[in-house]
Amino acid sequence: MAAVEKQLEAAQRFLHGVRSLPSYEDIQTKQLKGLLHCLDKVKDLSTAQAGIFLDALDPELWSEEAREKLRLRVAEKTSYGEEEGGVRRPMQDFTQIINFLTEDLAAAILGGQASPDRLLRISRRFVRCGLLLTTLRN
Repeated sequence: MAAVEKQLEAAQRFLHGVRSLPSYEDIQTKQLKGLLHCLDKVKDLSTAQAGIFLDALDPELWSEEAREKLRLRVAEKTSYGEEEGGVRRPMQDFTQIINFLTEDLAAAILGGQASPDRLLRISRRFVRCGLLLTTLRN
């Protein structure tokens, strides 16, 4: 996984330096192919590693299409559950997530005005908070 993180960091550093070039899209495509190839070499990723990788993606440097391809490839490589000595972690319960948001943000989500990137960031934040099944809290 360290190789993938280094590849992503190097690709983003390079893309940041060439953002103003007219051939930026071609360069971005080549960097994307390199990242996807690097991900193909990884046997599997834990959910924590997948989250770290996806959090590190800079939306200003990658097109929506490129980010979606990377998300799909990371999802294919992610091994769900078999972490921490083979003990499967309980599922997250997001049914009460609305109670933890501001009224404006809750209204935007319920009204369908929240952007997909914003929803993804919110979801990751709540995953880190550990919203476990309510039956496990007792």
